[in-house]
Amino acid sequence: MEVNLTIHGPIAGQVLRLNTSVQLQEQSTLAQLLKAARPQIGTDLSALLRKGSEHPVILLCGEYLELPTALDHPLKEGDEIVILQGIGGG
Repeated sequence: MEVNLTIHGPIAGQVLRLNTSVQLQEQSTLAQLLKAARPQIGTDLSALLRKGSEHPVILLCGEYLELPTALDHPLKEGDEIVILQGIGGG
């Protein structure tokens, strides 16, 4: 199956602007998607999210997913996953 992954913002010490499609097995989870996208991301983002060292907003087809349970969420063909890291400033 194919899902779309978009990541914007500073994550794991780098500023990411990624918009890609990823091929996965049926019933793959968000964690499996992030592992499959590791070459494009440059790190295993799922491991960082499980440790709690990153706190981005994760949207699945526009719906907010709560960490860390979001990592075990099953994905479907055509799902759109958006990961945004909030930044502060003044």
